[in-house]
Amino acid sequence: MHRSFRTAVPLAMGLVLLAAAAAPSAAAAGAGPVLLTEPEAGASAVVSAIEAAKTSIDVEMYVITDHSVEDALAAAARRGVKVRVILDRTPLGLGSDAILARQFLSAAGAAVRWAPSRFVFDHAKTMVVDHRLAFFGSANFTYDGLHKNREYDIETRDPAVVNAVAQVFQDDWKGLRAGAGPRRYLVLSPHSQSALLGLIASARHRLYLEEEETPEQAVADALMAAARRGVKVVLLEASTSSNRSGPGAYQLGLLARAGVKAAILPHPYLHAKLIIADSRVFVGSENVSNTSLEDNREVGIILKNPPFLPSVLKTFHEDQAASRPVSTNLPKPVPTTLLHIVGDPSRYMDKLVSVAGTINGQFGPTAFFTQEVNALAGGIELWLGDVTAPPLHLGDKVSVLGYVNTYNGQLEVEAVIPPTVTGRGNLPAPPLAFTGQLGRDSGLLVWIKGIVSSKGGQLFVNDGSGLAPIRSMSGTADLGGAYPGAHWTALAVVVNDNGTFGVAPVLSLSPEQTVAVAPPAQGEGQQLGTVTLRSLASNLGKDMGATVTVKGATVDAVTGSNAFVIQNGAGMRLYPAPTNPVLVPGDVITFTGRVALYDGDSEIDVAGTPKVTGHVAAPAPVHIHTAQIDAANNYVYAQVTGKVTAVHGPVVDINDGSGTGELYFPSPAIRVPAEGSTFTAVGPVDGYKGTYQLEVVATAGSSAPASATSAPAPTATLSLATLAGSLAAHMGQSVSLKDLTVTAVLSSGSNLYVTQDGHWMRIYLKKGTRVQAAPGDVLDVTGTVATYQGTPEIDATSAPTVVRSGPAPSPQVITAASVNTAHLEDFVRMTGKVVSTTSATFQLASGGNVTVYVPKGGPAMPKVGAHVTVVGIINLYKGHFQLEASSIH
Repeated sequence: MHRSFRTAVPLAMGLVLLAAAAAPSAAAAGAGPVLLTEPEAGASAVVSAIEAAKTSIDVEMYVITDHSVEDALAAAARRGVKVRVILDRTPLGLGSDAILARQFLSAAGAAVRWAPSRFVFDHAKTMVVDHRLAFFGSANFTYDGLHKNREYDIETRDPAVVNAVAQVFQDDWKGLRAGAGPRRYLVLSPHSQSALLGLIASARHRLYLEEEETPEQAVADALMAAARRGVKVVLLEASTSSNRSGPGAYQLGLLARAGVKAAILPHPYLHAKLIIADSRVFVGSENVSNTSLEDNREVGIILKNPPFLPSVLKTFHEDQAASRPVSTNLPKPVPTTLLHIVGDPSRYMDKLVSVAGTINGQFGPTAFFTQEVNALAGGIELWLGDVTAPPLHLGDKVSVLGYVNTYNGQLEVEAVIPPTVTGRGNLPAPPLAFTGQLGRDSGLLVWIKGIVSSKGGQLFVNDGSGLAPIRSMSGTADLGGAYPGAHWTALAVVVNDNGTFGVAPVLSLSPEQTVAVAPPAQGEGQQLGTVTLRSLASNLGKDMGATVTVKGATVDAVTGSNAFVIQNGAGMRLYPAPTNPVLVPGDVITFTGRVALYDGDSEIDVAGTPKVTGHVAAPAPVHIHTAQIDAANNYVYAQVTGKVTAVHGPVVDINDGSGTGELYFPSPAIRVPAEGSTFTAVGPVDGYKGTYQLEVVATAGSSAPASATSAPAPTATLSLATLAGSLAAHMGQSVSLKDLTVTAVLSSGSNLYVTQDGHWMRIYLKKGTRVQAAPGDVLDVTGTVATYQGTPEIDATSAPTVVRSGPAPSPQVITAASVNTAHLEDFVRMTGKVVSTTSATFQLASGGNVTVYVPKGGPAMPKVGAHVTVVGIINLYKGHFQLEASSIH
């Protein structure tokens, strides 16, 4: 079993199996599905389709290494075919191949992108040619996939299926979540478990499977249930995945004992993902593992009475005849302790052990348990992804049967049966860990504190001793309140990711989680006395909230209400910039204030008036490259020169060949340059919500291309579909949108949510702007494309015009488990129990937990314990999905 195809996300979805979708219509001759069986079919069908392409080829592939396919794609791009390719950035053991494929195809003119990071793996294998022909299934475009392995792929010209595959590609290309449309025809992951469980449950006579990976427990339970009700269940498994001692072999032994005819196919290598349930056939990329079904991008289909049913049955029976049955004998475990395993892991590696410990964190299928004896503590990851575990809480005493191994460098025990809870107690007081010294606390529960920052989409925390990644072990956007700029204190487990130690916050401590330990003391209220800016910059996590005095800092810039000072190469932002005296660059000042955060970056909130003690020549800027803006020391006073590559209102992208940096123009006194011009900017580097910008306070001149113009772009009339497909390109621009249907009116009328042809958007009405609109009204609006706290919106420049009334739209019914799979700004309805409340939000339990935001002037806040139905809009707030309520009843 490929252990890297997993993460920790406990989700459940409703049944997706659609018999109608399982039998695509053959609207034209040749539209019906064709089964390509490897290794017999080879690469000819794929290569021929690429060579025959006239206009476009869209490929979404886990990995591409087959030279015949790569050469055909490159040739197509060179002859003018629009070739787009999505690749997984980290295919198991093939990361360098992914880079080489991207470089080769890009050099030929193809557009190549890495898959969206929200997938654990983009494990799909799809290709759409000229929007008329689609291929998808289990075979990667590799030599083994097309010439050696047992694989099954579908080739189809059915317009509905082709369009569905094309829509999935298009959404993944744009980084959007695929909606419900493609699921009418396809089995899609994330969240395809229910579709395959439904297929298995439908079997009455025969249930045949060919699988590369051992079934996770929900699938295994369904197979055993089918065997008990008299269905003939045959499961063929790959040799390298299951023909060894380990969790896979143990699970197969349990299946064999339960009446499933499990067997190992020695040759060819079984990479297929095939299920035959009576007359229904599933073919796709989904393995029957937790990660593949719930967290990867996968594409498959369920077909009823497909024309190839006799031939696929023939192949299956041939493979069954060549397989050897799985033994029903189970190995005996070695009794040991966690401290022995941590102290001598090589002795226990790949062995079945019986061990006990105390749970110190659970993140879906990933848990951690620990053992402490005489002040010695050992912590190990507990992987529960292939078993159905009971709810676990901090302090639970558990007995575990599993195999010892490592995952991405983290020592773990992989359970083969659900752990047994033998008692409940208290954990020892977690120690305060240092962000730069986490290796000594691997697997343990600790207190962590520091300033949160973001780089490359990854959150980090730093207490002054070094950066530590914040890991989302639960697979959701919820990181315990961590967002760029947060002054963060958390109870977290130290995790190892290939030698890089980070922290995974322990979320939603329930009453059973009895760790009654006060968070470590912060700098709040401390009087640190006189400090230097350099010492302050190196100890921000510890000193946050403290009152400090700085002597002899030199002013290098003043922008609006902010002043920037520098001392021996270290900088800081002061707020507010005093008006008496008015500071100017070169002033040497002494000031006292409180170390604080604003919009994700540190500053000193000045108390009183800074004292000017002298004046020197204004500091000279440090010349840096544009790529260094994001990596520069915070508040360095810098100068960059480069070509303007994009203009988004007051934010400008600039590149001197080293990489893109970001400029911010805080004052209209300095004219924003035109796209394509060469520009020199001078100013302090400042953090804003995790992104570093150079705030432009001066310019050393600019040169514009002949075609450049500084005139503002004219207002463009767009549809929501066009805008949704190119948000980044239109950010900061003025647009006009017509015939939008109102779905909800929130925040005392300042926010309207609208829809058009399945796309959604928020309209923000500035203070004093009001419109009498109700759900169902159709309106026109002109405004600026913007975002607020992560959610896109149109900032209306005037009151929208209501052109007619209509019926109110109906919300989509979902559960909390579906929030992260729904489209941002979907109009939804959810029913559940209120489990906690704050001043403006409450937690709703509905197949999982979701935060519900009750806007000012909105519906009344319900009480804890109430069963309610909430109608509202899904949006983002500081990286967290939430449901903004328009009604609660």
